[in-house]
Amino acid sequence: SLEIAQAGIDQQVCMNRPVSLAANAPVNGSGQWQSISGATVTYPASPNSTVSGISLPGTYTFIWTIVNGNCTSTATVLLAAFDLVQANAGTDQSICAAAGTSLNANGPSPLSGVWTTPSASTIVNPNDPLSRVLVLNSGIYSFVCTIANGGCTSTDTVLVVIDSLEIAQAGPDQQICLGNTVQLAANIPAFGTGQWSALGGGSVSSPSDPQATVGGISTAGAYSFVWTINNGTCSSSDTLTINVDTAIIALAGADQSLCGSTTTILNANDPAPGVGLWTSLGSSLVSSPKGF
Repeated sequence: SLEIAQAGIDQQVCMNRPVSLAANAPVNGSGQWQSISGATVTYPASPNSTVSGISLPGTYTFIWTIVNGNCTSTATVLLAAFDLVQANAGTDQSICAAAGTSLNANGPSPLSGVWTTPSASTIVNPNDPLSRVLVLNSGIYSFVCTIANGGCTSTDTVLVVIDSLEIAQAGPDQQICLGNTVQLAANIPAFGTGQWSALGGGSVSSPSDPQATVGGISTAGAYSFVWTINNGTCSSSDTLTINVDTAIIALAGADQSLCGSTTTILNANDPAPGVGLWTSLGSSLVSSPKGF
């Protein structure tokens, strides 16, 4: 009896990878594979034999023949072999508080490439190797680049780390008298670390302490201190100025003894560059409290 040979459906395969044929098993008689295009059938009598030697792109032809006495039936199957294009999703990225960034995969053209992500983010153009992606919050986001070339598929993953930006607040400017203790009052970082640095004089007792004290101020003048908060790729800085004044010794003048007079002239020292002020400890009045 004649048994119809069925060589299986045509396949797209990847070069240098295992391939199995899928012909029908004869009920009567015997089957035999024949390679037309140079590849090797490992077990020619097996309908599900593997194939080797597919090392170049192109079309490979295989014939499945079933012989039963004087009856012969043949069928042909084609294997289209493609080269593997290795997907490269680009280098991992760390960026600061951005709403989005651009990916940088190897261009698949004219092949078929696509971006996918399991993360809570949006890929603007999944078929663009350089597509932008949109993210809402800080965190770690993964993006998978898949390149398909016929029967070959390759994937690669890139990570995008979004760091949180925390605004540094160095505290209000201060005005002190030379010799007084100065305490800083910056904000405490919720993420990352903070660091004080002095600009042009003065020293900070504990640079990582938001409420550190300041030393090393031996002369009057303006001293600036910068509070910087670093969190991954994010950095924020703020500056405060401490104005240090010199103490001016107040001299109220010599004591006076008055006879039958209700007025007199006080004679204090000039307070410049500061400001002087008279106050009365009794019932008398000072006509010009700021006069000296």
